[in-house]
Amino acid sequence: MAKWFCSGLQIRMRQRRRPVARRTASLGARDFSDVPSAHRRKERPVTIANTQLQQYDFLADMQADAYFPPFLVAKGQQILIRLCEAIEAERPQSLAALYPLTHAATEEFNRLAEEFERHDSEIETAARENIGEDVEAIAHAYGFDAADIEELIAPRDW
Repeated sequence: MAKWFCSGLQIRMRQRRRPVARRTASLGARDFSDVPSAHRRKERPVTIANTQLQQYDFLADMQADAYFPPFLVAKGQQILIRLCEAIEAERPQSLAALYPLTHAATEEFNRLAEEFERHDSEIETAARENIGEDVEAIAHAYGFDAADIEELIAPRDW
């Protein structure tokens, strides 16, 4: 939608910017730098007590790949941070108690996958591996070394 405004004697038309992904000609990558900040999710401060995970770079491979919209990768990172917070709050004593927590995070990723598709992206092989490896790293950091990666993310739709 265009708005008219007057600046001195000159009348100009101001266009509202819309969040549109632009493809670069050579690489087919998208640029989301013009997504207004109002459309970006505000990141929560990290409240993870586990020292191994406080500085862990969640979804690092997805961050490095322009195929994945950065604001959606940030949502994925927040899902993993919430998983850490849930593990610290509930303190599961067994794998049977851990799996429902990781399954809840996986269900959140299932819903997030729909948003990726709406932005011409998807949770494909590289993303699946990155998410799975990070969930496994979280399980190991909390002492669940015997956790099966496939069982950790069993309800995945991606």
